[in-house]
Amino acid sequence: MSRFENILRALALFVLTLPPAFAVEWQSLSAAQQQVLAPMQQRWNALSEERQQALLLRADRFSKLSPEQQQRLRERMRKMRELTPEQRARVQDVMRRYRALSPEERALLRRNINRQAKHHRRQVDGSE
Repeated sequence: MSRFENILRALALFVLTLPPAFAVEWQSLSAAQQQVLAPMQQRWNALSEERQQALLLRADRFSKLSPEQQQRLRERMRKMRELTPEQRARVQDVMRRYRALSPEERALLRRNINRQAKHHRRQVDGSE
């Protein structure tokens, strides 16, 4: 057995021995967490412990954003809610594939998208 396989087995055993996450009652959330997670209040206690923990992490990250960043994120979430289930699944698939890219591949993709957007704006403005 290779050293790498031994490390993987040890890591797997460690993860299996971790105590499960504990469900969090709505009343025990901070005021900031309750404000961010307000749309989830009615369903909160029915959510799995894992889902609650993931949402708490997101709420904490959201609270650290600037007001402008928070507003942009709210707008993106609103737009996602307006999509059909098929459109939402497509966006989620694209984002999943984007996250799987290396940092170099992401940078290259962003440069290409920005270049195409700039070219499109020139065409629309009639400057080309």
